Amino acid sequence: MNYQCKKWFYGLASGFIGGGAGSAASTMAACVIAPSAFNLSSEIGQTMRFATIMFAFQGVATSFLFLRQSPLPPMESDTEFTRRYTKQKELEQAELGAAPPLPSNFLASQAK
Repeated sequence: MNYQCKKWFYGLASGFIGGGAGSAASTMAACVIAPSAFNLSSEIGQTMRFATIMFAFQGVATSFLFLRQSPLPPMESDTEFTRRYTKQKELEQAELGAAPPLPSNFLASQAK
């Protein structure tokens, strides 16, 4: 996985966590608006379920906003792919003990 894909997944995960963190404010608001149903003493189970559901909903909503901005990880450019492929071939040939390939500009000058 290249750097761009890792960066995209990092943005997606951070969007989910950041959006879910907003659920703390929603949970506190619910405790203020309906203290009989949501409180931190007798009805802690219901309050925690509410907080979990809010975390999931807000996290998913924020992740969708990230996906709207960046739907797919950026593709690797052709020059980056060629550079990595050439480097990999050079390393393979070095491991086998073969001579490294000649530079393309050397080969072009010999053909003239």
